[in-house]
Amino acid sequence: RLNDRILESAGNSWRSPELIPDDWYKSSRCEDFRAEALDCLKSEFGTSRLFVFKDPRVSKLVPFWTTVLEDFGAKIVVANMVRSAAEIGKSLQARNGFDPTISELLWLRYVLEAERRSRQFPRFHVTYDGLIADCQQVLDTVVSNAEVTWPALSGARRKQILDFVMPKAFLKH
Repeated sequence: RLNDRILESAGNSWRSPELIPDDWYKSSRCEDFRAEALDCLKSEFGTSRLFVFKDPRVSKLVPFWTTVLEDFGAKIVVANMVRSAAEIGKSLQARNGFDPTISELLWLRYVLEAERRSRQFPRFHVTYDGLIADCQQVLDTVVSNAEVTWPALSGARRKQILDFVMPKAFLKH
């Protein structure tokens, strides 16, 4: 909801293929949202510096969120999850009634913005299909590329993470 409000204040939305104007990032409205976003991170993650922050809208707001995450004290590592344009087109057509061509245009905007705006950070790319095929391998890739050490995981905790990433209800579809 916060990202939707931020996009709206910049004259944009997740459905729009347009870029956020660079001037918006210098606006007082952006500053207000930065303070709110920082409070949100503090509320959600407390003092933890090891967390995953995921929302496709962030692809359109990388300059905003990188500033907020840096103010929070987080080390930014970008895990760019890539899913095929055709799959996104089908998904948005089914969920939102979008024309697949428009959906693919949105996919292209999100992918290009995420790639362009994340170049200065350690990053790696994983595919959605790879996540579904071998979730554990993707998690191992995250650890290796992010140069972080997960807290010791019990078998039960590992199962909880894998069930979250790949819920049984999702696998039935």
